[in-house]
Amino acid sequence: MIEITNNNKKIENILHAAPAQSHHRENDANKVYAKIDVRLHQMIQQAVQQVPDQSKVEEARKLLASNQLDTPENIRKAAENLIKQGL
Repeated sequence: MIEITNNNKKIENILHAAPAQSHHRENDANKVYAKIDVRLHQMIQQAVQQVPDQSKVEEARKLLASNQLDTPENIRKAAENLIKQGL
């Protein structure tokens, strides 16, 4: 014969342990999300603080305005890069 009292205690122990494990997993997930959030914030701050090289920006503007970049070779290379790296 199965002892009901003993089984009830086992079930009770399992039920009390389950929320603690779930809570532990939630805390771990929250820590991971917090780390990702902090790292993303740091990366955004670095990007905002970087100053572009004005000479290179000006050179790029001139090349775009002169249509020197619209060559068949450059178009082909751009298409190859889109295929290799995706959009």
